[in-house]
Amino acid sequence: MPHTDSKSPAGARPEMDAPDGREFTGAGLSAERIAAGLDRLPWSREIQALKEGGATLDFEKIISEMAGIIQSMEAKLTDVLTINAHLESDLDHSKERIAVLKTQRDACRDALARKEEEAPSVREMQIVVEQLVEERNQAEQRIRELRHRNKLLEAELADHLEKVRELDEERTCRLNEFEQHQADSKAAQDRAGRAELRIAELEGQVGDNRQRIKDLESDLALILDDKLRIGKASRTPSSN
Repeated sequence: MPHTDSKSPAGARPEMDAPDGREFTGAGLSAERIAAGLDRLPWSREIQALKEGGATLDFEKIISEMAGIIQSMEAKLTDVLTINAHLESDLDHSKERIAVLKTQRDACRDALARKEEEAPSVREMQIVVEQLVEERNQAEQRIRELRHRNKLLEAELADHLEKVRELDEERTCRLNEFEQHQADSKAAQDRAGRAELRIAELEGQVGDNRQRIKDLESDLALILDDKLRIGKASRTPSSN
């Protein structure tokens, strides 16, 4: 945007020079000078013909309006010249700025060239990138293998957990059976103890019965002997 020249008063318009070097202002434009100028215009003959034909024209009004238009154009031209002066000043500043920027650009190019010389080449960077890509691919493959192995291990772990659960149930059943066997064994031991006591009693009775049998057998033998003697005695004839 154009800026106001610091050397010119605010709102002042610079004076313009006419093509012949004289000061070009609207103050010197009188109706007579404008009328004389109109007579020299190409279309002055047409106006004269209109006047001779009986047409009525208010030249003073026309001249006054044209003087106002010319003064307005003069003011606009003054503004344009002021803007042009500001643009020329801005152009000079821009040229200076461009020169500074070119210097900075050259310095940046030199610094960039030094950095490029110090930095690894594009081929070396491509090799490094290819190595990194290969390592990444290997890592991804390894991750996929580990995930697959993890799934297999999870399935195997689930099977083992199921087997452990089944074994735990079986162990519980075995413990219950063992406790039942212990209870049965204790009951059997109790019965065996009572049976041993009964056997001991019976063995004592057997001993007594054997002694009685021996006594009875001895008595029976004596009785049989007596019976034989009696029988023999009864079969022997009497001496009388």
